[in-house]
This record gives sequence, C-alpha cells and structure tokens, in this order.
Amino acid sequence: MPDRDEPQADAAPATKDALRRAVELAQSAFKDWINAASRVNDIGWLLANAIGGSHAEIARLLQARDEAQAEADRLRTAYEAARREVDTLAREQAPDTA
Repeated sequence: MPDRDEPQADAAPATKDALRRAVELAQSAFKDWINAASRVNDIGWLLANAIGGSHAEIARLLQARDEAQAEADRLRTAYEAARREVDTLAREQAPDTA
C-alpha cells in the first residue's frame, strides 16, 4: 500500500524548483526596475542642468524622461507580479499549520 505522503514528496522538489525560479525572476525584475528608475533620475539631473538651455534640448529630455518613466512603471508592475508569484509558491510550500 503506498504511503499517503508519497504524492506530496514527489511534488516537493517541483515546488521548490518553481519557487527558486520565481525568486530568480523576481530578483531580476527588481534589478531591472531599479536600473530603470535610476535612468529616470539621471534624466532628471540632466533636465535640472539644462534649465536655461535650448527649448529643443529640454523637450528632448522631457520626452526621454517620460519614456524612461513608462518603462520603469512597466518593470515595477513586472516585479510586483513576480513577487506575488513568489509569495503564492512560498505559501504552497509551507507546511500546513492549521
């Protein structure tokens, strides 16, 4: 007669692998988001230094900042989704305490 815990034992390595991959994805998404946010900040400094410069240069920097901010927002959303996946998988892996 098979052990009642056998299916759980088989699922444990798969769940751990899925959790590990989700954590790696979340870490990568976080780094991407931080890098994009840093780019927005860098463009902000360029804008601050461009005050009094040509209108064309300021317009170009404003457009670049808006595009960088949109990318940072997209990457933040990706990070948050990856983080939720990690949380879900971690809860699935946690032993029942109820």
